[in-house]
Amino acid sequence: MIACATIDIITLNLYTKTVYLDIRALPIGPDRTLAKKRAFAIGKANIVVTFVETTLSLGVLSWRVWTIWSGTRLVIPVAIFSLLLYLAATGTYISYIIITWSIPYSSSSTPSLFEQVLSASVALIAASMVFMTLMIVSRLMVVRRKHIKIMGKTESAAQYLGITAMLVESFALAVVWILALLICPLFESAIPAYNFFNASAVQIQVLTYFLIIYRVFSGRAWNGQTQSRLSTLQWGQDATQPADTTIRTISIGIVNERDDSPAGNIHV
Repeated sequence: MIACATIDIITLNLYTKTVYLDIRALPIGPDRTLAKKRAFAIGKANIVVTFVETTLSLGVLSWRVWTIWSGTRLVIPVAIFSLLLYLAATGTYISYIIITWSIPYSSSSTPSLFEQVLSASVALIAASMVFMTLMIVSRLMVVRRKHIKIMGKTESAAQYLGITAMLVESFALAVVWILALLICPLFESAIPAYNFFNASAVQIQVLTYFLIIYRVFSGRAWNGQTQSRLSTLQWGQDATQPADTTIRTISIGIVNERDDSPAGNIHV
């Protein structure tokens, strides 16, 4: 992912330099044609880098869905649907790359299939990320609500069920970027915003990827034993409360039995 982010920055900078500086500065002739070909090749390379990064991000997100939903009755259908979306998004992206690389530099127009495959690829990537994010957030919200209802807010559960933890676990930041890329083109005045989100999309996905990896290696991410630990804490809380009540009842009863006043006959 670090390599993808680095190559993405390099290719974007080279493409921008070639298109806005080199080509415009060169007169019409062989040098300008060569610069255009170079920009065309850089653009193709950037598409491959973006594909690798997107595939890794969706793969990690699918893995988190499986981990967080494991042990529940719906884990199989949720995981299968997430996997199908992941495979569909990956397949259409590969088709988009193949079509893009098959377009010759001399072509003055793109194939009609190009726009359709591109739209399908973007839609499936967005659908995959939104669905898996919603599945993660909904699962953690249900567990959080049950935990708070039984035990209240505890520090032991905050690292798994806190709002920040849920946002990181669910790739929420990357989803916001994807949705912004889909919404901005609908408004002509939002073109500068679209350029910003488009240029930084890969970096945001890399950031969310490493936030997940950091939580996993630091032991703060949800894993297969988290639900059991939280259930144990809840069971311990439920088991402790009756014991404390019994101790207080026995103590009060002993004091009352030693008291000669009428209150000594009261049984608590």
